[in-house]
Amino acid sequence: MASECNEFSSPPQVDSRMLDLRVWMIRNRTTFPKIGKALGGITGNGVQQLLKGKRISTTRHKELLNFGIPAHLLPPAEDVPKGRPPSPKPVTA
Repeated sequence: MASECNEFSSPPQVDSRMLDLRVWMIRNRTTFPKIGKALGGITGNGVQQLLKGKRISTTRHKELLNFGIPAHLLPPAEDVPKGRPPSPKPVTA
């Protein structure tokens, strides 16, 4: 019985920013764990997740720039409040 889905039928989606970042890392002889150590001891996986995200905190963005990673290879810096948004207050007349 043949499968309806062939995993080799189309190329995987590649994020060009991440591809460019990996090229930069190779040229600069660095790894995700090395970056994590410079960021205060986070894991290589943690660094990967930060860099794959749609945005990162302004603090992490600055740390990554200080490490030497070019700004165009980083997600946009944006501080987003944590937690649930406050519920709207009832209107009293």
